[in-house]
Amino acid sequence: MRYATLSEEKNMAVMRSRDLQLEADQLKHRLNKLEEECTMERRQSLKLKNDIENRPKREQIFELERENEMLKIKLQDLQSIIQEALEDRQDLVNRLYNLHDEVRQAEELRDKVS
Repeated sequence: MRYATLSEEKNMAVMRSRDLQLEADQLKHRLNKLEEECTMERRQSLKLKNDIENRPKREQIFELERENEMLKIKLQDLQSIIQEALEDRQDLVNRLYNLHDEVRQAEELRDKVS
């Protein structure tokens, strides 16, 4: 009878040990999962922190906008200068054409007179 009781207690202890081992394994799995989530959250948090720290300051944005406006003005000036140069070039081409035409007419007249 004592043997039967001890055997039954042993079986119950083995079953309890298995249950506790299963629970321990489940808790380890849950802990690993939570650690992974925590690591991901920490990584994301650090990324956001770095993004915020590396974001341009208002003064920098203002300075860049001011520089952009100045460059736009310079670009307009250069485009205006280019347009004037093109017009001057066209005037010179027209004048050259007219001079060539006058030379041709003068040569024709000279040939007629000679």
